[in-house]
Amino acid sequence: MGKIFQLDIWKFIKLNFLSKNIKRDKGTYIVPYRNSVVDIDKNANVVLHAKLVLNLPEIKGSKKQTTLFIRGNGKLIVNGTVILRSGTTLQVQKEGSITIGKADINHDATIIAKNHMKIGDGLLVSRNVVILDSDFHKIMNEQGAIINTPRDIMIGDHVWIGVNATILRGAQIGAGAIVSAGAVVGGKIKEGTMAAGNPARSYSAVLWEK
Repeated sequence: MGKIFQLDIWKFIKLNFLSKNIKRDKGTYIVPYRNSVVDIDKNANVVLHAKLVLNLPEIKGSKKQTTLFIRGNGKLIVNGTVILRSGTTLQVQKEGSITIGKADINHDATIIAKNHMKIGDGLLVSRNVVILDSDFHKIMNEQGAIINTPRDIMIGDHVWIGVNATILRGAQIGAGAIVSAGAVVGGKIKEGTMAAGNPARSYSAVLWEK
């Protein structure tokens, strides 16, 4: 009951009832608690098939912000309940997109899509995880060709990403996988395996439960 009093009522009304570029299924809402920062361009699109919770209050007296930032022609599709905890940033750059299923994203995570991300159902993201589909600055070879263009990220169902892990452009993480703490993923991780290292590699087969 106490969480209701920590809701940012004006943002809740604006986002769910006054924003024409946010399309909601019946009974779904963006739920912005205090210290939620929301900047959605008028030409961006948000599609809610489930609830999106911003800055879920857990730590009494915390002033940490949670940021949702979507630039022009960016698109966010929410297919399952998504919880963004304090200190987290979810950002879609111009003409980028994120499609995401049910997800619990822990404190101080950063997720930024310049290209496209597709994230399955049941994602568990630990603290300080970074997910980026672009390097955001061009690197050229001796012939002047760009060698680090943005590349899509694909994350399957029921994936657990450990604390301080980094997921980079082109990563493909199979269903049921675990990415170990501190791992750096820029390639393919087999489904149902534990991945560790820099660059991360798949090791033993695993099963996990939340």
